[in-house]
Amino acid sequence: MIIPDNLNPEETLYYKGASILDKIINYKIINVFELYDLINKEQKISIQLFILCLDWLYLIGLIDINQSDELRPCL
Repeated sequence: MIIPDNLNPEETLYYKGASILDKIINYKIINVFELYDLINKEQKISIQLFILCLDWLYLIGLIDINQSDELRPCL
Protein backbone atom coordinates (compact mmCIF):
# COMPACT_ATOMS: atom_id res chain seq x y z
CA MET A 1 0.00 0.00 0.00
CA ILE A 2 1.40 3.39 -0.97
CA ILE A 3 -0.49 5.41 1.64
CA PRO A 4 -0.93 3.30 4.78
CA ASP A 5 -3.62 4.37 7.19
CA ASN A 6 -1.72 3.33 10.32
CA LEU A 7 1.44 5.44 9.92
CA ASN A 8 2.38 9.06 10.23
CA PRO A 9 2.36 11.02 6.97
CA GLU A 10 6.16 11.33 7.28
CA GLU A 11 6.45 7.57 6.74
CA THR A 12 4.62 7.47 3.39
CA LEU A 13 6.11 6.97 -0.04
CA TYR A 14 4.90 10.42 -1.12
CA TYR A 15 6.57 12.26 1.74
CA LYS A 16 9.87 10.35 1.48
CA GLY A 17 9.79 10.72 -2.31
CA ALA A 18 9.30 14.47 -2.01
CA SER A 19 12.28 14.71 0.37
CA ILE A 20 14.43 12.72 -2.04
CA LEU A 21 13.32 14.82 -5.01
CA ASP A 22 14.12 18.02 -3.09
CA LYS A 23 17.71 16.82 -2.50
CA ILE A 24 18.12 15.84 -6.16
CA ILE A 25 16.87 19.25 -7.29
CA ASN A 26 19.23 21.06 -4.90
CA TYR A 27 22.30 19.06 -5.94
CA LYS A 28 21.43 18.98 -9.69
CA ILE A 29 23.46 15.74 -10.11
CA ILE A 30 24.14 13.34 -7.25
CA ASN A 31 25.28 9.75 -6.91
CA VAL A 32 22.64 7.28 -5.68
CA PHE A 33 24.74 6.16 -2.71
CA GLU A 34 25.64 9.71 -1.67
CA LEU A 35 21.97 10.61 -1.81
CA TYR A 36 21.03 7.65 0.37
CA ASP A 37 23.61 8.70 2.96
CA LEU A 38 22.28 12.29 2.98
CA ILE A 39 18.65 11.25 3.29
CA ASN A 40 19.36 8.58 5.89
CA LYS A 41 21.18 11.09 8.11
CA GLU A 42 18.20 13.45 8.09
CA GLN A 43 15.46 10.87 8.41
CA LYS A 44 15.82 7.15 8.84
CA ILE A 45 14.82 5.28 5.69
CA SER A 46 15.35 1.67 4.72
CA ILE A 47 17.20 0.93 1.51
CA GLN A 48 14.08 -0.84 0.21
CA LEU A 49 11.89 2.22 0.72
CA PHE A 50 14.60 4.47 -0.73
CA ILE A 51 14.78 2.37 -3.92
CA LEU A 52 10.97 2.24 -4.11
CA CYS A 53 10.88 6.05 -3.92
CA LEU A 54 13.51 6.32 -6.66
CA ASP A 55 11.52 3.90 -8.83
CA TRP A 56 8.36 5.92 -8.30
CA LEU A 57 10.10 9.24 -9.10
CA TYR A 58 11.63 7.70 -12.24
CA LEU A 59 8.33 6.19 -13.41
CA ILE A 60 6.49 9.50 -13.14
CA GLY A 61 9.29 11.25 -15.04
CA LEU A 62 10.73 13.46 -12.31
CA ILE A 63 14.26 12.01 -12.20
CA ASP A 64 16.67 10.33 -14.56
CA ILE A 65 19.71 8.13 -13.89
CA ASN A 66 22.82 7.85 -16.03
CA GLN A 67 25.28 5.00 -16.48
CA SER A 68 27.45 6.28 -13.60
CA ASP A 69 24.59 5.85 -11.09
CA GLU A 70 24.06 9.61 -10.93
CA LEU A 71 20.59 11.04 -10.51
CA ARG A 72 19.38 14.30 -11.99
CA PRO A 73 16.01 16.08 -11.95
CA CYS A 74 13.88 16.17 -15.10
CA LEU A 75 11.97 19.34 -14.26
